[in-house]
Amino acid sequence: MESVVLTDGEVAAVLKVSRATIRRMWWRKQLPAPIQIGVCNRWRKSDIDQWLADQPTNNLYDTPDACERKLV
Repeated sequence: MESVVLTDGEVAAVLKVSRATIRRMWWRKQLPAPIQIGVCNRWRKSDIDQWLADQPTNNLYDTPDACERKLV
């Protein structure tokens, strides 16, 4: 089985964030740990896919009163 690896730029494109955000998330241990190939960090695509699947959804329409505007 061939393992696909991604650069920080490719991970950034998948998550629609900047490369700096990817590095910050990695530093804060908010992303799966990359593997080191020579002096380069790479992420396994399967690790990123699993990480995405494990993230909680934040859908505003999940709550019953989400469509009601409350005036305070």
